[in-house]
Amino acid sequence: VHVSAMGPPGGGRTEISARLTRHYNTVVAADLSRDSLRQIFSTIYGHFFRLGFEEAVRDLVGPLVEGAISIFEAAGAELLPTPQKSHYTFN
Repeated sequence: VHVSAMGPPGGGRTEISARLTRHYNTVVAADLSRDSLRQIFSTIYGHFFRLGFEEAVRDLVGPLVEGAISIFEAAGAELLPTPQKSHYTFN
């Protein structure tokens, strides 16, 4: 299995040929709101931390989710891709 992600051409990203893309299925996802991200990750982390963690650790799910979302948003705002720094393109 091979999975990859890409953004639209521009800002250091180039066109991908039809010869390469014929090997892939294309899935498009819109950017999620902060509330949607909070709901998704709170559900995932909440379930995971219920499995054998103490109450004190389970209480950290909310701050953990908020911190992760804040870091993701800051990275998206601060680490913009350029031709010299195309590795900043992430999903």
